[in-house]
Amino acid sequence: MRDSRSGNAGSGSAVSPNKLLLVAKGGGFLAAGDLFNYASRLIASLVLARMLGADEYGLYTLSVSLAFLVAGLANMGLDAAMERYVAILRARGDEPGVRGTLQLGIGLPLIASLMLSTIGFFAADSIAQNVFHDGRLTPLLQIAAIAMPLVVSTTVLSAIVRGFKRMDYSAFSVNFIQPLVRLTLIGVLAIVGLNAQSALVIFGVSYLAATVVLFGLVHRLCPLDRLTRDSQRYIREIAAFSFPFWFAGVLTQVRKNIAPVLLGVYSTIANVGIFSVVTSANLLGRVALRSIRTSLRPTLAETLDAGDTEQTQHLYQATTRWTLTATLPVFLVMVLYPSAILSVFGESFEAGAAPLRVLAFAQLVNAATGTCGSVIDMSGLNIVKLSNKIFEFALTLSLNVVLIAQWGLMGAAVATLISTTAIQILRVVEVRIILGLNPYSVRTLKPMLAAAVAFVAGMATDLLIPATDGLGRLILNATVVVVVYFGTLVAMGLTEEDRSVMRAVSRKSKLPVPRFLK
Repeated sequence: MRDSRSGNAGSGSAVSPNKLLLVAKGGGFLAAGDLFNYASRLIASLVLARMLGADEYGLYTLSVSLAFLVAGLANMGLDAAMERYVAILRARGDEPGVRGTLQLGIGLPLIASLMLSTIGFFAADSIAQNVFHDGRLTPLLQIAAIAMPLVVSTTVLSAIVRGFKRMDYSAFSVNFIQPLVRLTLIGVLAIVGLNAQSALVIFGVSYLAATVVLFGLVHRLCPLDRLTRDSQRYIREIAAFSFPFWFAGVLTQVRKNIAPVLLGVYSTIANVGIFSVVTSANLLGRVALRSIRTSLRPTLAETLDAGDTEQTQHLYQATTRWTLTATLPVFLVMVLYPSAILSVFGESFEAGAAPLRVLAFAQLVNAATGTCGSVIDMSGLNIVKLSNKIFEFALTLSLNVVLIAQWGLMGAAVATLISTTAIQILRVVEVRIILGLNPYSVRTLKPMLAAAVAFVAGMATDLLIPATDGLGRLILNATVVVVVYFGTLVAMGLTEEDRSVMRAVSRKSKLPVPRFLK
Protein backbone atom coordinates (compact mmCIF):
# COMPACT_ATOMS: atom_id res chain seq x y z
CA MET A 1 0.00 0.00 0.00
CA ARG A 2 1.44 3.36 -0.99
CA ASP A 3 2.40 5.78 1.80
CA SER A 4 1.06 9.22 0.98
CA ARG A 5 2.53 11.13 3.91
CA SER A 6 3.42 14.59 2.72
CA GLY A 7 5.71 15.64 5.54
CA ASN A 8 4.03 19.00 6.09
CA ALA A 9 4.35 18.96 9.82
CA GLY A 10 5.91 22.36 9.85
CA SER A 11 3.35 24.05 7.63
CA GLY A 12 2.00 26.07 10.54
CA SER A 13 -1.58 25.89 9.23
CA ALA A 14 -4.41 25.98 11.73
CA VAL A 15 -6.61 22.97 12.07
CA SER A 16 -9.25 22.71 9.39
CA PRO A 17 -12.61 23.87 10.80
CA ASN A 18 -14.27 21.21 8.65
CA LYS A 19 -12.25 18.43 10.28
CA LEU A 20 -13.01 19.67 13.79
CA LEU A 21 -16.68 20.05 12.90
CA LEU A 22 -16.69 16.55 11.40
CA VAL A 23 -15.36 15.12 14.65
CA ALA A 24 -17.85 17.15 16.70
CA LYS A 25 -20.74 16.24 14.42
CA GLY A 26 -19.84 12.55 14.44
CA GLY A 27 -19.30 12.69 18.17
CA GLY A 28 -22.71 14.33 18.52
CA PHE A 29 -24.41 11.49 16.66
CA LEU A 30 -22.55 8.91 18.72
CA ALA A 31 -23.15 10.77 21.97
CA ALA A 32 -26.88 10.95 21.28
CA GLY A 33 -26.86 7.25 20.52
CA ASP A 34 -24.74 6.51 23.58
CA LEU A 35 -27.10 8.52 25.77
CA PHE A 36 -30.05 6.50 24.51
CA ASN A 37 -28.00 3.33 24.86
CA TYR A 38 -27.02 4.29 28.41
CA ALA A 39 -30.57 5.14 29.40
CA SER A 40 -31.93 1.89 27.97
CA ARG A 41 -29.15 -0.19 29.55
CA LEU A 42 -29.74 1.50 32.87
CA ILE A 43 -33.47 0.80 32.69
CA ALA A 44 -32.79 -2.78 31.58
CA SER A 45 -30.32 -3.26 34.43
CA LEU A 46 -32.83 -1.77 36.85
CA VAL A 47 -35.61 -4.12 35.72
CA LEU A 48 -33.34 -7.17 35.64
CA ALA A 49 -31.76 -6.38 39.02
CA ARG A 50 -35.13 -5.91 40.69
CA MET A 51 -36.72 -8.98 39.10
CA LEU A 52 -33.78 -11.39 39.28
CA GLY A 53 -32.10 -10.30 42.50
CA ALA A 54 -28.37 -10.05 43.07
CA ASP A 55 -27.73 -13.81 42.83
CA GLU A 56 -29.51 -14.61 39.54
CA TYR A 57 -28.43 -11.29 38.06
CA GLY A 58 -24.87 -12.38 38.85
CA LEU A 59 -25.39 -15.57 36.81
CA TYR A 60 -26.63 -13.50 33.88
CA THR A 61 -23.68 -11.10 34.14
CA LEU A 62 -21.13 -13.93 34.21
CA SER A 63 -22.57 -15.45 31.03
CA VAL A 64 -22.55 -12.14 29.16
CA SER A 65 -18.99 -11.39 30.31
CA LEU A 66 -17.76 -14.74 29.01
CA ALA A 67 -19.54 -14.14 25.67
CA PHE A 68 -17.68 -10.84 25.26
CA LEU A 69 -14.40 -12.50 26.21
CA VAL A 70 -14.75 -15.08 23.42
CA ALA A 71 -15.97 -12.41 20.97
CA GLY A 72 -12.68 -10.58 21.52
CA LEU A 73 -10.88 -13.69 20.24
CA ALA A 74 -13.08 -13.99 17.17
CA ASN A 75 -13.00 -10.46 15.73
CA MET A 76 -9.25 -10.84 15.00
CA GLY A 77 -8.56 -7.12 15.41
CA LEU A 78 -10.33 -6.39 12.14
CA ASP A 79 -12.72 -3.87 13.68
CA ALA A 80 -9.85 -1.40 14.16
CA ALA A 81 -8.49 -2.27 10.70
CA MET A 82 -11.86 -1.47 9.13
CA GLU A 83 -11.91 1.97 10.75
CA ARG A 84 -8.40 2.79 9.61
CA TYR A 85 -8.13 1.25 6.15
CA VAL A 86 -11.62 2.03 4.88
CA ALA A 87 -11.07 5.68 5.81
CA ILE A 88 -7.58 5.85 4.28
CA LEU A 89 -8.42 3.92 1.08
CA ARG A 90 -11.53 6.02 0.44
CA ALA A 91 -9.48 9.19 0.92
CA ARG A 92 -7.03 7.88 -1.69
CA GLY A 93 -9.81 6.94 -4.09
CA ASP A 94 -8.87 3.24 -4.00
CA GLU A 95 -12.33 1.67 -4.41
CA PRO A 96 -11.01 -1.83 -5.28
CA GLY A 97 -8.99 -1.68 -2.05
CA VAL A 98 -12.11 -0.75 -0.10
CA ARG A 99 -13.98 -3.75 -1.49
CA GLY A 100 -11.11 -6.12 -0.73
CA THR A 101 -10.85 -4.75 2.80
CA LEU A 102 -14.55 -5.38 3.37
CA GLN A 103 -14.18 -8.96 2.17
CA LEU A 104 -11.56 -9.61 4.83
CA GLY A 105 -13.38 -7.67 7.54
CA ILE A 106 -16.71 -9.43 7.10
CA GLY A 107 -15.65 -12.95 6.21
CA LEU A 108 -12.81 -13.87 8.56
CA PRO A 109 -14.44 -12.86 11.88
CA LEU A 110 -17.65 -14.65 10.89
CA ILE A 111 -15.83 -17.93 10.29
CA ALA A 112 -13.79 -17.65 13.49
CA SER A 113 -16.82 -16.76 15.62
CA LEU A 114 -18.84 -19.73 14.36
CA MET A 115 -16.00 -22.10 15.22
CA LEU A 116 -15.56 -20.69 18.73
CA SER A 117 -19.31 -20.65 19.28
CA THR A 118 -19.51 -24.37 18.58
CA ILE A 119 -16.67 -25.13 20.99
CA GLY A 120 -18.18 -22.92 23.69
CA PHE A 121 -21.60 -24.55 23.40
CA PHE A 122 -20.27 -28.05 24.05
CA ALA A 123 -17.81 -26.93 26.76
CA ALA A 124 -20.46 -25.01 28.72
CA ASP A 125 -21.19 -27.72 31.28
CA SER A 126 -17.52 -28.34 32.03
CA ILE A 127 -16.89 -24.62 32.58
CA ALA A 128 -19.94 -24.26 34.82
CA GLN A 129 -19.10 -27.26 36.97
CA ASN A 130 -15.31 -27.08 37.18
CA VAL A 131 -14.59 -23.33 37.17
CA PHE A 132 -17.59 -21.74 38.88
CA HIS A 133 -18.96 -24.83 40.65
CA ASP A 134 -22.53 -23.88 39.78
CA GLY A 135 -24.55 -26.10 37.42
CA ARG A 136 -27.12 -23.33 36.93
CA LEU A 137 -24.64 -21.68 34.56
CA THR A 138 -24.68 -24.48 31.95
CA PRO A 139 -27.77 -23.48 29.91
CA LEU A 140 -26.87 -19.79 30.28
CA LEU A 141 -23.38 -20.34 28.85
CA GLN A 142 -24.86 -22.29 25.94
CA ILE A 143 -27.20 -19.43 25.06
CA ALA A 144 -24.29 -16.98 25.35
CA ALA A 145 -22.22 -19.15 22.97
CA ILE A 146 -25.00 -19.03 20.35
CA ALA A 147 -25.24 -15.24 20.67
CA MET A 148 -21.49 -14.62 20.44
CA PRO A 149 -21.16 -14.58 16.58
CA LEU A 150 -23.84 -11.89 16.49
CA VAL A 151 -21.80 -9.77 18.90
CA VAL A 152 -18.75 -10.16 16.65
CA SER A 153 -20.69 -9.27 13.49
CA THR A 154 -22.15 -6.17 15.10
CA THR A 155 -18.70 -5.03 16.24
CA VAL A 156 -17.04 -5.41 12.83
CA LEU A 157 -19.92 -4.03 10.76
CA SER A 158 -20.25 -0.95 12.96
CA ALA A 159 -16.50 -0.34 12.54
CA ILE A 160 -16.97 -0.53 8.76
CA VAL A 161 -19.63 2.18 8.68
CA ARG A 162 -17.46 4.35 10.93
CA GLY A 163 -14.65 3.88 8.42
CA PHE A 164 -17.03 5.39 5.87
CA LYS A 165 -17.46 8.24 8.42
CA ARG A 166 -21.14 7.41 8.86
CA MET A 167 -21.20 7.80 12.62
CA ASP A 168 -24.97 8.20 12.38
CA TYR A 169 -25.26 4.68 10.94
CA SER A 170 -23.14 3.26 13.76
CA ALA A 171 -25.12 5.15 16.40
CA PHE A 172 -28.46 4.12 14.88
CA SER A 173 -27.70 0.41 14.78
CA VAL A 174 -25.52 -0.19 17.84
CA ASN A 175 -26.77 2.51 20.18
CA PHE A 176 -30.42 2.67 19.17
CA ILE A 177 -31.71 -0.50 17.49
CA GLN A 178 -29.86 -3.00 19.70
CA PRO A 179 -30.78 -1.44 23.07
CA LEU A 180 -34.33 -0.60 21.92
CA VAL A 181 -35.03 -4.21 20.92
CA ARG A 182 -33.50 -5.45 24.16
CA LEU A 183 -35.42 -3.02 26.34
CA THR A 184 -38.71 -3.69 24.55
CA LEU A 185 -38.40 -7.45 24.93
CA ILE A 186 -37.39 -7.13 28.59
CA GLY A 187 -40.47 -4.99 29.17
CA VAL A 188 -42.73 -7.56 27.52
CA LEU A 189 -41.28 -10.54 29.39
CA ALA A 190 -41.25 -8.62 32.68
CA ILE A 191 -45.03 -8.78 32.52
CA VAL A 192 -45.31 -12.52 31.85
CA GLY A 193 -42.20 -13.64 33.76
CA LEU A 194 -38.48 -13.09 33.37
CA ASN A 195 -35.49 -15.18 34.42
CA ALA A 196 -31.77 -15.28 33.59
CA GLN A 197 -32.24 -17.62 30.61
CA SER A 198 -34.89 -15.49 28.93
CA ALA A 199 -32.77 -12.38 29.62
CA LEU A 200 -29.87 -14.00 27.74
CA VAL A 201 -32.12 -14.94 24.82
CA ILE A 202 -33.17 -11.28 24.65
CA PHE A 203 -29.49 -10.30 24.66
CA GLY A 204 -28.88 -12.48 21.58
CA VAL A 205 -31.98 -11.32 19.72
CA SER A 206 -31.03 -7.66 20.22
CA TYR A 207 -27.64 -8.26 18.61
CA LEU A 208 -29.31 -10.15 15.78
CA ALA A 209 -31.45 -7.09 15.07
CA ALA A 210 -28.37 -4.82 15.07
CA THR A 211 -26.49 -7.17 12.73
CA VAL A 212 -29.35 -7.27 10.22
CA VAL A 213 -29.64 -3.47 10.20
CA LEU A 214 -25.88 -3.03 9.83
CA PHE A 215 -25.70 -5.41 6.86
CA GLY A 216 -28.34 -3.26 5.17
CA LEU A 217 -26.42 -0.05 5.91
CA VAL A 218 -23.10 -1.48 4.72
CA HIS A 219 -24.86 -2.60 1.53
CA ARG A 220 -26.05 0.97 1.02
CA LEU A 221 -22.50 2.32 1.34
CA CYS A 222 -20.84 -0.41 -0.73
CA PRO A 223 -23.20 -2.94 -2.38
CA LEU A 224 -22.31 -6.36 -1.00
CA ASP A 225 -23.14 -8.08 -4.29
CA ARG A 226 -20.26 -6.15 -5.91
CA LEU A 227 -17.58 -6.95 -3.35
CA THR A 228 -15.95 -9.59 -5.52
CA ARG A 229 -15.69 -7.28 -8.55
CA ASP A 230 -12.33 -5.64 -9.18
CA SER A 231 -11.20 -5.97 -5.59
CA GLN A 232 -7.75 -5.53 -4.13
CA ARG A 233 -6.86 -7.18 -0.83
CA TYR A 234 -4.00 -5.64 1.11
CA ILE A 235 -3.65 -8.80 3.15
CA ARG A 236 -0.11 -8.27 4.37
CA GLU A 237 -0.66 -4.66 5.46
CA ILE A 238 -4.00 -5.37 7.10
CA ALA A 239 -2.70 -8.51 8.81
CA ALA A 240 0.34 -6.63 10.13
CA PHE A 241 -1.94 -3.91 11.48
CA SER A 242 -4.68 -6.24 12.73
CA PHE A 243 -2.62 -8.85 14.57
CA PRO A 244 -1.40 -6.47 17.29
CA PHE A 245 -4.94 -5.07 17.49
CA TRP A 246 -6.36 -8.59 17.73
CA PHE A 247 -3.98 -9.54 20.51
CA ALA A 248 -4.57 -6.18 22.19
CA GLY A 249 -8.32 -6.63 21.74
CA VAL A 250 -8.22 -10.01 23.44
CA LEU A 251 -6.31 -8.50 26.33
CA THR A 252 -8.82 -5.63 26.45
CA GLN A 253 -11.80 -7.97 26.60
CA VAL A 254 -10.11 -9.98 29.35
CA ARG A 255 -9.34 -6.78 31.24
CA LYS A 256 -12.90 -5.43 30.88
CA ASN A 257 -14.56 -8.68 31.92
CA ILE A 258 -12.05 -10.15 34.35
CA ALA A 259 -13.54 -8.51 37.46
CA PRO A 260 -16.98 -10.21 37.29
CA VAL A 261 -15.35 -13.52 36.36
CA LEU A 262 -12.92 -13.40 39.28
CA LEU A 263 -15.66 -12.24 41.62
CA GLY A 264 -17.53 -15.37 40.57
CA VAL A 265 -14.46 -17.50 41.30
CA TYR A 266 -13.16 -15.90 44.51
CA SER A 267 -16.21 -14.17 45.95
CA THR A 268 -19.95 -14.74 45.54
CA ILE A 269 -22.35 -14.75 42.60
CA ALA A 270 -24.31 -12.01 44.41
CA ASN A 271 -21.22 -9.77 44.39
CA VAL A 272 -20.99 -10.30 40.64
CA GLY A 273 -24.50 -8.89 40.34
CA ILE A 274 -23.73 -5.92 42.62
CA PHE A 275 -20.54 -5.08 40.70
CA SER A 276 -22.46 -5.21 37.43
CA VAL A 277 -25.01 -2.72 38.74
CA VAL A 278 -22.23 -0.43 40.01
CA THR A 279 -20.59 -0.57 36.59
CA SER A 280 -23.92 0.19 34.88
CA ALA A 281 -24.46 3.20 37.13
CA ASN A 282 -21.01 4.50 36.16
CA LEU A 283 -21.60 4.08 32.42
CA LEU A 284 -22.86 7.64 31.91
CA GLY A 285 -19.34 8.90 32.48
CA ARG A 286 -18.21 7.05 29.35
CA VAL A 287 -20.82 8.44 26.97
CA ALA A 288 -19.01 11.57 25.78
CA LEU A 289 -15.60 9.93 26.10
CA ARG A 290 -16.43 6.97 23.88
CA SER A 291 -18.36 9.08 21.38
CA ILE A 292 -15.60 11.64 20.86
CA ARG A 293 -12.86 9.02 20.71
CA THR A 294 -14.76 6.92 18.19
CA SER A 295 -15.65 9.90 16.00
CA LEU A 296 -12.07 11.18 16.11
CA ARG A 297 -10.39 7.98 14.89
CA PRO A 298 -11.02 8.17 11.09
CA THR A 299 -10.10 11.88 10.99
CA LEU A 300 -6.96 11.17 13.00
CA ALA A 301 -6.07 8.41 10.55
CA GLU A 302 -6.17 10.95 7.71
CA THR A 303 -4.16 13.71 9.43
CA LEU A 304 -1.55 11.27 10.71
CA ASP A 305 -1.30 9.57 7.32
CA ALA A 306 -0.75 13.01 5.74
CA GLY A 307 1.94 13.86 8.30
CA ASP A 308 0.09 17.00 9.42
CA THR A 309 1.30 17.33 13.00
CA GLU A 310 -0.31 20.72 13.64
CA GLN A 311 -3.82 19.59 12.77
CA THR A 312 -3.34 16.43 14.80
CA GLN A 313 -2.14 18.47 17.80
CA HIS A 314 -5.16 20.76 17.64
CA LEU A 315 -7.59 17.86 17.32
CA TYR A 316 -5.89 16.15 20.26
CA GLN A 317 -6.16 19.16 22.56
CA ALA A 318 -9.71 20.11 21.57
CA THR A 319 -11.11 16.59 21.99
CA THR A 320 -9.30 16.09 25.32
CA ARG A 321 -10.91 19.29 26.60
CA TRP A 322 -14.31 18.10 25.39
CA THR A 323 -14.02 14.70 27.08
CA LEU A 324 -13.02 16.28 30.40
CA THR A 325 -15.76 18.92 30.19
CA ALA A 326 -18.49 16.38 29.50
CA THR A 327 -17.35 13.86 32.12
CA LEU A 328 -16.87 16.15 35.13
CA PRO A 329 -20.57 16.72 36.01
CA VAL A 330 -21.24 12.97 35.88
CA PHE A 331 -18.23 12.37 38.12
CA LEU A 332 -19.53 14.89 40.64
CA VAL A 333 -22.97 13.25 40.85
CA MET A 334 -21.44 9.77 41.29
CA VAL A 335 -19.09 10.92 44.05
CA LEU A 336 -21.66 13.02 45.90
CA TYR A 337 -24.65 10.63 45.85
CA PRO A 338 -23.54 6.98 45.36
CA SER A 339 -25.88 5.39 47.93
CA ALA A 340 -28.89 7.26 46.61
CA ILE A 341 -28.11 6.14 43.06
CA LEU A 342 -27.73 2.45 43.93
CA SER A 343 -30.82 2.41 46.16
CA VAL A 344 -32.89 2.76 42.99
CA PHE A 345 -31.84 -0.79 42.06
CA GLY A 346 -32.83 -2.17 45.45
CA GLU A 347 -31.47 -2.24 48.99
CA SER A 348 -29.23 -5.26 48.33
CA PHE A 349 -27.18 -3.21 45.85
CA GLU A 350 -26.35 -0.32 48.21
CA ALA A 351 -23.27 -2.25 49.34
CA GLY A 352 -21.66 -1.00 46.14
CA ALA A 353 -21.68 2.70 47.16
CA ALA A 354 -17.98 2.92 48.04
CA PRO A 355 -16.86 0.97 44.92
CA LEU A 356 -19.00 3.32 42.81
CA ARG A 357 -17.04 6.32 44.12
CA VAL A 358 -13.77 4.60 43.28
CA LEU A 359 -14.93 3.72 39.75
CA ALA A 360 -16.04 7.34 39.26
CA PHE A 361 -12.46 8.47 39.95
CA ALA A 362 -11.19 5.90 37.45
CA GLN A 363 -13.57 7.31 34.85
CA LEU A 364 -12.37 10.84 35.58
CA VAL A 365 -8.75 9.80 35.03
CA ASN A 366 -9.80 8.20 31.75
CA ALA A 367 -11.44 11.41 30.57
CA ALA A 368 -8.76 13.78 31.87
CA THR A 369 -6.08 11.99 29.86
CA GLY A 370 -8.16 12.50 26.74
CA THR A 371 -7.83 10.80 23.40
CA CYS A 372 -4.23 9.60 23.77
CA GLY A 373 -5.26 6.00 23.06
CA SER A 374 -6.94 6.96 19.77
CA VAL A 375 -3.81 8.85 18.68
CA ILE A 376 -1.67 5.77 19.28
CA ASP A 377 -4.21 3.50 17.55
CA MET A 378 -4.52 5.56 14.38
CA SER A 379 -0.80 6.41 14.13
CA GLY A 380 0.05 2.81 13.35
CA LEU A 381 2.27 2.48 16.45
CA ASN A 382 1.27 -1.14 16.80
CA ILE A 383 4.26 -2.22 18.87
CA VAL A 384 3.55 0.57 21.34
CA LYS A 385 -0.13 -0.31 21.46
CA LEU A 386 0.61 -3.99 21.93
CA SER A 387 3.16 -3.32 24.66
CA ASN A 388 0.66 -1.09 26.44
CA LYS A 389 -2.02 -3.76 26.28
CA ILE A 390 0.29 -6.43 27.64
CA PHE A 391 1.29 -4.15 30.51
CA GLU A 392 -2.33 -3.18 31.20
CA PHE A 393 -3.48 -6.78 31.05
CA ALA A 394 -0.76 -8.03 33.40
CA LEU A 395 -1.35 -5.19 35.85
CA THR A 396 -5.14 -5.54 35.80
CA LEU A 397 -5.11 -9.30 36.13
CA SER A 398 -2.61 -9.34 38.98
CA LEU A 399 -4.36 -6.52 40.85
CA ASN A 400 -7.77 -8.18 40.48
CA VAL A 401 -6.51 -11.58 41.61
CA VAL A 402 -4.85 -10.11 44.71
CA LEU A 403 -7.36 -7.40 45.64
CA ILE A 404 -10.59 -9.30 44.91
CA ALA A 405 -9.37 -12.20 47.04
CA GLN A 406 -8.66 -9.71 49.86
CA TRP A 407 -11.40 -7.08 49.57
CA GLY A 408 -14.08 -8.45 47.26
CA LEU A 409 -16.10 -5.67 45.63
CA MET A 410 -13.83 -2.87 46.81
CA GLY A 411 -10.82 -4.80 45.56
CA ALA A 412 -12.30 -4.94 42.05
CA ALA A 413 -12.92 -1.19 42.07
CA VAL A 414 -9.46 -0.29 43.40
CA ALA A 415 -7.83 -2.56 40.82
CA THR A 416 -9.69 -0.68 38.07
CA LEU A 417 -8.59 2.71 39.42
CA ILE A 418 -4.91 1.77 39.72
CA SER A 419 -4.67 0.09 36.32
CA THR A 420 -6.59 2.87 34.53
CA THR A 421 -4.39 5.58 36.05
CA ALA A 422 -1.17 3.76 35.22
CA ILE A 423 -1.97 2.98 31.58
CA GLN A 424 -3.47 6.38 30.76
CA ILE A 425 -0.49 8.28 32.14
CA LEU A 426 1.80 5.95 30.19
CA ARG A 427 -0.11 6.68 26.95
CA VAL A 428 0.05 10.44 27.45
CA VAL A 429 3.82 10.24 27.96
CA GLU A 430 4.26 8.02 24.89
CA VAL A 431 2.30 10.36 22.63
CA ARG A 432 4.35 13.26 23.93
CA ILE A 433 7.73 11.53 23.41
CA ILE A 434 7.06 9.74 20.12
CA LEU A 435 4.76 12.19 18.31
CA GLY A 436 5.50 15.41 20.19
CA LEU A 437 1.82 15.98 20.99
CA ASN A 438 0.47 17.50 24.20
CA PRO A 439 -3.20 16.99 25.21
CA TYR A 440 -3.45 20.05 27.48
CA SER A 441 -3.67 23.80 27.12
CA VAL A 442 -4.61 26.68 29.40
CA ARG A 443 -8.24 26.18 28.32
CA THR A 444 -8.28 22.85 30.18
CA LEU A 445 -8.40 24.73 33.50
CA LYS A 446 -11.91 26.14 32.91
CA PRO A 447 -13.92 22.91 33.33
CA MET A 448 -11.86 22.05 36.41
CA LEU A 449 -12.71 25.38 38.06
CA ALA A 450 -16.38 24.97 37.14
CA ALA A 451 -16.35 21.49 38.70
CA ALA A 452 -14.97 22.88 41.97
CA VAL A 453 -17.83 25.38 42.18
CA ALA A 454 -20.43 22.70 41.33
CA PHE A 455 -19.00 20.33 43.97
CA VAL A 456 -19.48 22.93 46.71
CA ALA A 457 -23.04 23.59 45.47
CA GLY A 458 -23.79 19.85 45.45
CA MET A 459 -22.56 19.36 49.01
CA ALA A 460 -24.58 22.34 50.25
CA THR A 461 -27.72 21.09 48.51
CA ASP A 462 -27.32 17.62 50.02
CA LEU A 463 -27.08 19.10 53.51
CA LEU A 464 -30.40 20.89 52.99
CA ILE A 465 -32.13 18.20 50.91
CA PRO A 466 -30.53 14.75 51.43
CA ALA A 467 -30.44 12.79 48.17
CA THR A 468 -31.00 9.52 50.06
CA ASP A 469 -34.54 10.62 51.00
CA GLY A 470 -35.97 9.58 47.64
CA LEU A 471 -35.54 9.48 43.87
CA GLY A 472 -37.07 12.94 43.45
CA ARG A 473 -34.50 14.51 45.77
CA LEU A 474 -31.68 12.67 44.02
CA ILE A 475 -32.81 14.10 40.69
CA LEU A 476 -33.10 17.57 42.20
CA ASN A 477 -29.61 17.47 43.71
CA ALA A 478 -28.07 16.12 40.51
CA THR A 479 -29.81 18.85 38.51
CA VAL A 480 -28.35 21.53 40.79
CA VAL A 481 -24.84 20.15 40.27
CA VAL A 482 -25.20 20.03 36.48
CA VAL A 483 -26.79 23.49 36.18
CA VAL A 484 -24.19 25.14 38.43
CA TYR A 485 -21.37 23.40 36.53
CA PHE A 486 -22.45 24.45 33.04
CA GLY A 487 -23.60 27.85 34.27
CA THR A 488 -20.17 28.53 35.73
CA LEU A 489 -18.53 27.28 32.54
CA VAL A 490 -20.57 29.65 30.38
CA ALA A 491 -19.99 32.54 32.81
CA MET A 492 -16.21 32.07 32.46
CA GLY A 493 -16.61 32.33 28.70
CA LEU A 494 -16.50 29.77 25.91
CA THR A 495 -13.81 29.94 23.25
CA GLU A 496 -14.86 31.13 19.81
CA GLU A 497 -13.81 27.75 18.43
CA ASP A 498 -16.15 25.93 20.81
CA ARG A 499 -18.94 28.39 20.04
CA SER A 500 -18.58 27.92 16.28
CA VAL A 501 -18.59 24.13 16.59
CA MET A 502 -21.62 24.15 18.92
CA ARG A 503 -23.50 26.55 16.61
CA ALA A 504 -22.78 24.37 13.61
CA VAL A 505 -23.86 21.20 15.40
CA SER A 506 -27.06 22.93 16.57
CA ARG A 507 -27.90 23.99 13.02
CA LYS A 508 -27.08 20.57 11.59
CA SER A 509 -29.36 19.03 14.21
CA LYS A 510 -32.06 21.61 13.35
CA LEU A 511 -32.11 22.74 16.98
CA PRO A 512 -32.42 26.39 18.04
CA VAL A 513 -29.06 28.01 18.73
CA PRO A 514 -28.87 29.06 22.42
CA ARG A 515 -28.54 32.79 23.01
CA PHE A 516 -25.12 32.49 24.67
CA LEU A 517 -23.74 30.96 21.44
CA LYS A 518 -24.85 33.82 19.21
